[in-house]
Amino acid sequence: MSPAPAPAEPVKIGVVGLGRFGRLHALTLSGLAESRLMALVGRRQASLESLPQELSGVPTWTNLEQAIDESDAEAWVVACSTASHVTVTRQLLAAGKKVLLEKPVADNLRDALSLAPLVYPDSGNLMMGHIVLLGLQQNLWVRTGSEYAWARSPRSAGSGMVIAQRGEPSTRRGVGDLEQGITASTV
Repeated sequence: MSPAPAPAEPVKIGVVGLGRFGRLHALTLSGLAESRLMALVGRRQASLESLPQELSGVPTWTNLEQAIDESDAEAWVVACSTASHVTVTRQLLAAGKKVLLEKPVADNLRDALSLAPLVYPDSGNLMMGHIVLLGLQQNLWVRTGSEYAWARSPRSAGSGMVIAQRGEPSTRRGVGDLEQGITASTV
């Protein structure tokens, strides 16, 4: 019998934006054994000073460039205003960081597409944030390997990656066409 694999080192993560979603991400990340919260970036010093007690030991900045240079964060959550999404994400991707970008990418298609040259062909450095509400009848579009199917809930999605929710616009081409051809779940 092989020895158990050594536990992975926690991912060092920073959060940009300290509104409702940014704080939620920060609090969640600070409680996960798989992550170490290394940086919090807010637009205003007042945002940094009003952080919950649970985040009091995390280094803070109002300048993203300084935070990138001075923190050891290897991955970042972008949860700032939509108007800042592209600028912040571009800066992080250009610095070689991995990014989870809360939706929407931008408030117009031209700005969103301007990030394309910085995204790896397999999208390994950029992931879209998406809320999946826990409910019984969710109808989630899920990818497992090369298979696509609708699943009724996150639990029935298994190890698949949720792509979209039924009734919600998707940026993936062909999702509507693929939905028409699916008769049974392959998940």
